[in-house]
Amino acid sequence: MKLLRIEDDDHSYTRFVTPVPASGYAAQTLSRLQERTALRVIDDPVTGTRFETIDFSRIVPSGRVLALEGPDVHLTDLSDCITDSARSGGRTIPVGLLVRGLLAIIEQRFTLPLCTSLLFLDDQNRIVFLSTELAALVRENMAVEEVFSDCSRYDNTTLSGTEREVFFVTALVYHVLTGFPPYGDTAYENREEVERALSRPTGIAPIRTFRPTLRPDIADLIDDIITGTRERTIPSLRLLVNAVQSDEVLDRTLTEAAAEIEQNSAREVFERRNRQRERREFFRRHGTQVTIVLVAAVVILAIPFQIVRNAIADPTTAGLGPTAVVQTFYQAWSDLDHELLSETLGKKVATDRIREISNLYVIDRVQQAYGRQSNIVSAQEWLSAGEPPDVLPYGITDLSVELQTEDANRAVLVARYRYFYPDTQDDGTYVIIEQRHEVLNLENRGRYWEITSVTPDVEESSRRFLAGTGER
Repeated sequence: MKLLRIEDDDHSYTRFVTPVPASGYAAQTLSRLQERTALRVIDDPVTGTRFETIDFSRIVPSGRVLALEGPDVHLTDLSDCITDSARSGGRTIPVGLLVRGLLAIIEQRFTLPLCTSLLFLDDQNRIVFLSTELAALVRENMAVEEVFSDCSRYDNTTLSGTEREVFFVTALVYHVLTGFPPYGDTAYENREEVERALSRPTGIAPIRTFRPTLRPDIADLIDDIITGTRERTIPSLRLLVNAVQSDEVLDRTLTEAAAEIEQNSAREVFERRNRQRERREFFRRHGTQVTIVLVAAVVILAIPFQIVRNAIADPTTAGLGPTAVVQTFYQAWSDLDHELLSETLGKKVATDRIREISNLYVIDRVQQAYGRQSNIVSAQEWLSAGEPPDVLPYGITDLSVELQTEDANRAVLVARYRYFYPDTQDDGTYVIIEQRHEVLNLENRGRYWEITSVTPDVEESSRRFLAGTGER
């Protein structure tokens, strides 16, 4: 927002060049505002604080944007004042007057514009601020780089109400006293990046990092309000007013060596906080992925471990007869229990089924790590529920096992069942249903029977489309 002082032959006036376009909805909104005004904070030691209204109701075009005109009030916007103050020979900002004026706005329940280009100082260093609706409209139309440079780098969007206003004032004082804005001078390309740059109060360096000679009571108070160690309340802001009222904000007793120690100590605190923040930020952004990787790694590593354990210990099927072992094999397969399944089998037998249910098991656990409900259900549950389209059935139904031959060392069994499994194609997801007939050979290992071969035969196959998972 540009501030101009216009002089004509007979009078002079102030012109605010706003970022509001000269046409469109924003221009109509500006013309409909009931109050196109600014308010001046007048702090009178006799009568107390009062607010004087300055009328800027006249709207005029200024190129492609609109401007507001009002009386000649000799204003300078606060962002320019702060920039000039940081330069040699620039206008010095009286910190005590600045904070007292901003505190008065908050105490009287006016809406404090959290933006330095919407706050002004007159020629007597009194605060002038735009009315609420006008300030909001101007900010909405500001360019993203202006939002950051004038507003966001003093803001903390995790806060609200008085807390947020107190943070803003304290961050402003931080910049005035050090010459460095709290969030730095980083340029951001869009509003999303601006928002991500905020909410990082611990990412702000302790004020002694830039101004080691600052009085300890002032430095500690500013750091405590910034980090939230002290409550961000009006009483805290009053303490800040009292602390900076004095003309002397520096510790003149501090030697150069002592100042260097203070600066190094403050920098060490800052770096430690930054490391902690970066760790928290990493796990906030990537925590889910890390959890998924860990879960998947544990699951995958557990499979070979279980196979090794099975090789040196009796399986859980010890003591079961051939028919019971075969029934256990099919139940474990349907339940995605790769551990129990492997205990019914000899080496290199039905490895395709172990691999298949291991993959499904990992997928199922990954979905749960995301906090989602598993969408893999048993085939029998799917049929009993009326074949719902939003879940994927897997497993067998209608199992029958028939013993063909058995002696002390060997047995042959025949199994018949229906096998259900999902199949995703370009046009959607289908359920494949196969009617199977299998011959299973078992051998007696002394204390247990194990399946040594499985010969499948698909007698019939069909498929059903799951509505809602794709277009046919």
